[in-house]
Amino acid sequence: MRLHSNIFFWIFIASVLPLTVLAFIATQYVQAQYEEEAYERLHTNLHNMASEIRRHFDNERNILLGLAESRELREYFSSLEAISLGTLPPQYARETRRLTRFLASFSRIQPGMHTIRVLDATGNTLVKVQQGRRVETILENFSGLPYVEQEVVNDSFVSQLQALPEGDVANLLLPQRGSGAEFQRIMPMLDHVVALDYLGERIGFLSVTYEGEFIDRILDYSPRMLDGQLLLAELNPDDGDRNGMLLYRDSESIRLAQVRYGSSYLQSMDGGAVWNQIDSIPEGSLEREEQGQVLHFIEFQPYRNTLVSWVLAIQVDSEALSGPFRQIRIGIWLLIGFALFISLAISRFGSRHIAEPVCQLASNLKEYADGESDVRVTPRGAEEIRQLGRSFNYMADTLDQARGERDRAQKMMMQTAKLASIGEMAAGIGHEINNPLNNILSYAKLIERGLGDGHEPLKRDLSSLREEAMRASGIVQGILNFSRQMPSEFTVFDACDWLRETVTLVQREGDKREVRLMSDCPQGMLLYGDRSLLQQVLVNLMLNAVQASTPGQRVYISLSEDGPDSCIEVVDEGAGISPEDMERVFDPFFSTKEVGEGSGLGLSISLGIIEHHGGSIRLKNLGDGGVKVSIRLPQHQEESKR
Repeated sequence: MRLHSNIFFWIFIASVLPLTVLAFIATQYVQAQYEEEAYERLHTNLHNMASEIRRHFDNERNILLGLAESRELREYFSSLEAISLGTLPPQYARETRRLTRFLASFSRIQPGMHTIRVLDATGNTLVKVQQGRRVETILENFSGLPYVEQEVVNDSFVSQLQALPEGDVANLLLPQRGSGAEFQRIMPMLDHVVALDYLGERIGFLSVTYEGEFIDRILDYSPRMLDGQLLLAELNPDDGDRNGMLLYRDSESIRLAQVRYGSSYLQSMDGGAVWNQIDSIPEGSLEREEQGQVLHFIEFQPYRNTLVSWVLAIQVDSEALSGPFRQIRIGIWLLIGFALFISLAISRFGSRHIAEPVCQLASNLKEYADGESDVRVTPRGAEEIRQLGRSFNYMADTLDQARGERDRAQKMMMQTAKLASIGEMAAGIGHEINNPLNNILSYAKLIERGLGDGHEPLKRDLSSLREEAMRASGIVQGILNFSRQMPSEFTVFDACDWLRETVTLVQREGDKREVRLMSDCPQGMLLYGDRSLLQQVLVNLMLNAVQASTPGQRVYISLSEDGPDSCIEVVDEGAGISPEDMERVFDPFFSTKEVGEGSGLGLSISLGIIEHHGGSIRLKNLGDGGVKVSIRLPQHQEESKR
């Protein structure tokens, strides 16, 4: 064998072949790991969306249960009881108008409520409010009872209504939705129905039909990993017209709340292959080879007390996962071709001036392998040897660069771990602050005890010192409670006394800035929650309002009751909040104040406290300047009755 052939053979065996095999194995392994992680992220994302949808349904359920307990509906029970006995009471028309006005007002403040119905014991519609408007009576039955919709003649449906559980919400499809021109379109969501019982007798039912725009919003704003396309379908084995019906799909612009007069079904996808797979297992992935897509799906139950389930899926192009690695393999083949060309060139001219440069290169390689990363080759000898030397230098530089990037990535991981410990550090700081606060309170008490008669100004100062220390202690306890370090103390307390006490805490800051604080509270109003934590929230909001106001302006604080909720509003006359800042006001550490005037934690902690109470907080710019902050807190019925 000639020298250049021998050199070519050994170069190929020693470098090109093992590097090629290693590159392909590494690429295959990395691709498998990447696809596995991508699949896990996709399924996690689907589960998060399903959880958000279930939480929305729970909210709708709680709203309907609260509506069923409303005073206006309870006052209508006498008419329902009389109708269940086959008579029409004289006060029926008056009570029906009053109930209709209440339901119309309620539906207008609850987005997404398409239709509210009050049904009698046989399932016929007595009261109907649609999109915030009353629907007039259209007919009377043989007994003279006024019905808003066509009379239901369906013994199976009546039996289904009578079997509904007491005090809970059931989901079913009302037969009334099949009548009337406005209901010829498809309404994808089932009706929410709660039974109305009086003195042990079932006298009627309350139902709500939702359009589904909130669920559309959840899905529209959910991230599409790998540019995937979402779809949502219903599995309803008891209803062939709805089994497999697509409720939401990106590729066809199908939405739950849109007006549509026909349905698309899962059974039509890939000749039924998608349906067969989804119908057999609750969660998994499906290769759609003809479309070049992978379908990842999960099954979950949005409704309670029913076998109806939904399938949430995302379609991802296979190329999105395998495309980059296909390009890498092409690059590897090109690199192999280039390496073969270099090997042939080296073998052709390797017999000239090769021994010494090769030995020197071998020595340098050994030194680099022993850890001397600063070793570089001075190219000399034949062109092939110089090329090999330059390749070695390029390799060493690339490895050094990769090592530096690895070190930077490790530093970023360490920084992430440090950020994750901020919550624990905040709790620890809260515990440490409590000790000096307790010492301040103790010394204040000792000083006050040591004072004799007189010294009234000093006593007032000591009293203010104790109050501020107690408030700071309450704030620390709120932070600890917010980070789940201390239990909350939920009680029922007088709202007006609490408001006056809270306004007093901020009065000094208002006087200093020449801002007038005005409050309003109905007598006898009660609040349910942790008094100290709610006071911390209101103090934060009032301080923000005062600091946003200019001298001579006013801040209004009002308490009121709205159905099952207690409402707290704080309104200022300042300049308002810019749209870009409005999106970030609840972010931790975000503040529009000067350095040293705010930590940026007040609103984020307040949001956590209100959500811990099961309530909500909203900020809104007023048209003539200023900001209105609205807080809604649920009332605790059993505690309130006590």
